[in-house]
Amino acid sequence: FEVCVIFYLRPQLQWIPSAWKQWGLKEGVPLNDFVSRCIDAHRPSFTVAIDTWKSALPEAKLHVRFLIPELLTGGNPAQDFFHLLGLSEGKYDLENEPRNPSLDVSILHVLSKNPHLFSGVHDNSLTLALTRALSKKFRSKNIQMLSAEQEVRIEACFRDENLSLLKTYCSGIDVDRRSEERRVG
Repeated sequence: FEVCVIFYLRPQLQWIPSAWKQWGLKEGVPLNDFVSRCIDAHRPSFTVAIDTWKSALPEAKLHVRFLIPELLTGGNPAQDFFHLLGLSEGKYDLENEPRNPSLDVSILHVLSKNPHLFSGVHDNSLTLALTRALSKKFRSKNIQMLSAEQEVRIEACFRDENLSLLKTYCSGIDVDRRSEERRVG
């Protein structure tokens, strides 16, 4: 039987601030320092993880998908997943509502200055309680937390790896045209 491994990758511009919210702020690490650490360590390195799986399952068919709606079949991971497996997504109740709301960036900033409020990097009790208790105006989805300078540094650090992954695994996408449009636009 055919073995299929599907990787859904959150772009680094989303992964890094999300990882900071999950771990860095609980250690009192400023976002800018966390971004620098990720760039210095070239983390996340998706290629390393994919190559590890490839060496463990050399005969498996690999799919690499960036969690960018325009690059996913149906615009979301669930529909894309069913499509890759050759299943009709019409048979399943797929929610399109975004998940995982976050606290407002100003609240995250205050929390990052008070790491003593957390029992460790895996303690989510305070942030979950705040998310439930605060009104929607203090919650956001896909908060813009990075400065323009941080975004440029992250994009420069991961550009070659991302283009290589897109060219190697995302053959249906005109990578060169899209990257040129992005530079011009």
